[in-house]
Amino acid sequence: MAYVSNKRITRLCSEIEVDKSELIQNGNEKYIDVRLKNRNPRNLEQMLMEPKPMGYEMDEQNCHYWNKVVLVKRSKYLIAKIIHHSGRTIVSAATNEPSLAIFLGSKSTYTDVKAAKILGQVLAMRALESGIHSIFNDHREYGKSGEKLSSFIDALKHNGLNLDEQPVIFARAQRDH
Repeated sequence: MAYVSNKRITRLCSEIEVDKSELIQNGNEKYIDVRLKNRNPRNLEQMLMEPKPMGYEMDEQNCHYWNKVVLVKRSKYLIAKIIHHSGRTIVSAATNEPSLAIFLGSKSTYTDVKAAKILGQVLAMRALESGIHSIFNDHREYGKSGEKLSSFIDALKHNGLNLDEQPVIFARAQRDH
């Protein structure tokens, strides 16, 4: 692959312009257009070039992830979702969805171990379809890990999700925000 530039992209932007003199200097003027458009807002995260948010040292919950998996137990059903570090829910699944409710049968099985395993399989499938291959999992958030949580996590692993986010190519200093 041809060498484009030695510029380090440190923030998400929609348009990047490269100087023509840089292209001519490296001999790439006939291969690459001067203006590149990024239509995927998570592109730099997926290429591991976007710096991970570090949060602040005094924060109660540190934000050292791009995407995080969360399992929420309600009184009658389970909800699993993948949350972006900005707080938006990217992918979600719940045992009270009509398609899963038909598969699980009676409402008494919406919160058991089998439901947690099926919920993990569905969430992993939806995440892979939306382009998410690795997520952050914080076991400390749940306290003691029970049988439901372990079957949910195992289902995520067995269906192709990596539960350890990849390291950033350009590491940031602790106070570099």
